[in-house]
Amino acid sequence: MRLFLSLLFLFSIQIAFSQNSIDPEAKNTISVSGSDLILVGSVSVNYERLLYKYQDQTKLLLSAGYGTWYFLGDYAYTGTILPVSLNVLIGPLNNHCEMNIGIAFLFNETATVYGFGYDPDGDTTVPSKIQGSIFICNIGYRYQKPQGGILFRTYIGFQGIGIGLGYAF
Repeated sequence: MRLFLSLLFLFSIQIAFSQNSIDPEAKNTISVSGSDLILVGSVSVNYERLLYKYQDQTKLLLSAGYGTWYFLGDYAYTGTILPVSLNVLIGPLNNHCEMNIGIAFLFNETATVYGFGYDPDGDTTVPSKIQGSIFICNIGYRYQKPQGGILFRTYIGFQGIGIGLGYAF
């Protein structure tokens, strides 16, 4: 959580000092993304900042988010996810190939018993404090106008098939 708050603070300082830019290109995005891989999935709200642009065709961005994840097995695990990744956008104008690589920190809050081993007379919630991380590696399509506005993305990767909707400014 400290890492997420530190990154958010650093981004807000940079935004405050870069408001008088002559370039009308969008440098920030806020989006909601969700991914699913049969019994595993996540939904998160993400902030993204443009770090570097090369010849209007390639962009490097840093993304950080906060959300929830689930895993359905013998127990239904749920918890908090904090994804952090570097994203590369390749392509001119509105249509881009998007690739990202990073890490998502997982914090498990509860595990609910169901299926095999389900005891209707017993307690069905098992407290749990599992913490871990998973590797993020995705490739997909992204629609985003250079000046900002609505963005749409769809991707496939280690976390499954995903879709996202957001706003660039």
